[in-house]
Amino acid sequence: MKDSYDFSKGSRGKFYRKDAVIRLPAVIADLKREARASGLTDQEIDAELKAWRKERKSNPSKNP
Repeated sequence: MKDSYDFSKGSRGKFYRKDAVIRLPAVIADLKREARASGLTDQEIDAELKAWRKERKSNPSKNP
């Protein structure tokens, strides 16, 4: 990976789709499957998600 990239000729929103639908349960299921494959238990995964949600709520300025 390069140290820096030139985005001066880039276009903003090229792949943005206003009517896009994100199926979050499917995304979470995929992430859980990957986490299990790396050796994490469901309890560890759920604890990580809970900690992440708590952190997001306590630092609203960092949320996208």
